[in-house]
Amino acid sequence: MAGTVLVAGLVCWSYGLAMVTLAALGLVGLGAAITLPANLVPAKDAASI
Repeated sequence: MAGTVLVAGLVCWSYGLAMVTLAALGLVGLGAAITLPANLVPAKDAASI
């Protein structure tokens, strides 16, 4: 959010573009988080193999 304020003075539409970019990256992160498995399986101990 702080970066959007920094670019706000460049041109009149830069703040909106920065907010849209931030929202798009947030949606990419949300999509990546949704694809993670919900039930984690503990790793097998290498010594017990």
